[in-house]
Amino acid sequence: MGRDDGRVTKRSVRGTRDVGRVVEPARVPRPASHVPANATWVGPLALLTAALIWGFVPTSTRHVVQTLSPGNILLARFLVGAVAAVILLWGFRAPLPPKELIPRAIMLGLLGQLGFNVPLAYGIQHVEAGTAALISGLSSVFIAALAVPLLGERLYARVVIGLVLALSGSVLVTIMSGGELSLSRDQAVGSILILTSATLWAVYSVIVKPWLGKIPPTSIPMLGSIAGLPLMLPIGVSGLTSGLSDLAWTGWLGVAQFTITASVIAPILWAVGLQRGEASRAGLYLYLTPLFGVIISAVLLGEPITIGTIIGGGLIVAGVVIATLPSVGRRGSTPRSTSQAAGNDV
Repeated sequence: MGRDDGRVTKRSVRGTRDVGRVVEPARVPRPASHVPANATWVGPLALLTAALIWGFVPTSTRHVVQTLSPGNILLARFLVGAVAAVILLWGFRAPLPPKELIPRAIMLGLLGQLGFNVPLAYGIQHVEAGTAALISGLSSVFIAALAVPLLGERLYARVVIGLVLALSGSVLVTIMSGGELSLSRDQAVGSILILTSATLWAVYSVIVKPWLGKIPPTSIPMLGSIAGLPLMLPIGVSGLTSGLSDLAWTGWLGVAQFTITASVIAPILWAVGLQRGEASRAGLYLYLTPLFGVIISAVLLGEPITIGTIIGGGLIVAGVVIATLPSVGRRGSTPRSTSQAAGNDV
């Protein structure tokens, strides 16, 4: 760092200070992989993609439910999820939590992976697809209700309006797409199990949110898959090999969809999107899942789309848009969430 006849040299400009004269520090470029803080599209895109992936599940499941038991399906999910997690965490050096937070990350991952998947796998075999879609959609309501006392989020009027519109649209989509809303004894048991799944997913979404950032969001579902695999062996190993050997190629595509994309990729995307916004608004994206399911069934299976389905889909989209777009008059931004207040990028 030097001077030349009282003048600041090029070398001194690169530093932070010269004798008697302060020079602005040189900017340190951000890594190319860093997402800019103003990239507000990242969270919504992650949530939208997760909802789209989960929308494929009813179609893919139809090709395997007659061949694989709920235990087989659960074991397949956790087996593929654990293998993918090991490859990503130790092969590609995906970020891990600090050592002192690894036990918490595992517990959160187990809550999300086991709490959602296990009751759903056993409940969906007793319940019509329409009833299952509506009950699962209640996660959005539960997330919004829990986010107020647990995260300190404000439930704005337009979020409530969005919830009502999206729920109404979900009912229309379910009924007009041929889903039956009946409740026999078996269906009552199945409905309780699916309601348990929806409730535990809402609890997970709210509890995990303050830790996103301190714990890399991608690591939580992966550690949950690894820790949950031994628990699935006793209930899923019997008949798995013979069931898989009886699957047609469409069944194998279905297995790949709900084990890789729905059980590995979608939960990671959900955690990333949840980190970058309010939980109550993020939960609204779950209403898009039955709508995507109807569209996918129409494209892949040739199932009809009715006027009621279109109207219901419009209500769902309108509800999500009303509740999630930035408020006018608030400097173009949504209220800061818990994780944002802690310094996380939006």
